[in-house]
Amino acid sequence: MFAFKRSASRAVAVLNNSRAFASASAPKSRLRPLPIALGATLAGSSLTAFYFMNTVDYHPVALSTEEELSHREVYLKELEELAVVKEMRARNDAVVFEAYGHLKGISKLHNLTASTLRGKDKVAIPPLVFYTNDRKEVTIIVHLGRSLCGHDKIVHGGMLATLLDEALACVAIPALPFNMGFTANLNIDYRLPVKADQWVVLRGKLTNLEGRKAWVEAWIESVDGQHKFTEAKSLYISPKAPF
Repeated sequence: MFAFKRSASRAVAVLNNSRAFASASAPKSRLRPLPIALGATLAGSSLTAFYFMNTVDYHPVALSTEEELSHREVYLKELEELAVVKEMRARNDAVVFEAYGHLKGISKLHNLTASTLRGKDKVAIPPLVFYTNDRKEVTIIVHLGRSLCGHDKIVHGGMLATLLDEALACVAIPALPFNMGFTANLNIDYRLPVKADQWVVLRGKLTNLEGRKAWVEAWIESVDGQHKFTEAKSLYISPKAPF
């Protein structure tokens, strides 16, 4: 808002100066200052839009239809009824973290898992994330919809790999310098197919840390813990300097 006011004031000043100049000049020059003032106004508006787009906290819910919002409420109620959620909320050594809370503005709007994959029949609501107090272990509960399939009614392996990569990052990045790291290696074993339209649990843990390197493990299991669908191991490396 401040940027818009400052730019608008400059535009008005330019326009007033142009009118004064026009009154002292020949009539044929009176239309020339208008593009200058218009350009200044548009430039101010562009700067304001850039500032707005990078500071406003976009949320997919704001862009949802009434049907999607209705489905969201249903899933939120289902989530809280899951035994694993009740168990995690009762633990003294576990704390809830907001999924994608570190993303703001354009970064959130263009993020694959925070926005692109969100919506009805996809990831209907944000994952529920629990950390242990030392942030070396994470438990994530998420619902996978019918529009995330490869084979019909089976969640795409690439989607599972993406979720595992995020779970691995949850335990690797907090342990690394600058709280920053990138996937250097990712190995995945697909044990069982994951049927679409169900809740699943992702669990991850930090297994080793050496300087800028973090070794982590994660897996996807059924909500009752009886079936392990997919397992992954990864190496994350932190850059030598933050950027």
